Amino acid sequence: MRNSLMHPLRIDTITLPSGGRINMTPCPGKQQAGAATGPWARDLETDLKGICAWGRWRWSITGVPEVVAGLEGT
Repeated sequence: MRNSLMHPLRIDTITLPSGGRINMTPCPGKQQAGAATGPWARDLETDLKGICAWGRWRWSITGVPEVVAGLEGT
């Protein structure tokens, strides 16, 4: 089972021509038993602490509603 301790949250960055940045991560706190990559049991608090330690405190969730709804507990 994959979790926040064994698989710390990965944060990728795209730099825009304007100089702005878009940062992307897998879903913090992801709980998904039947994921294509195997079962996930992330800890939301641990993931959010990682994002804050990285220096980010604003975020939004984007994705297909059916996919986001299937991530249980997020």
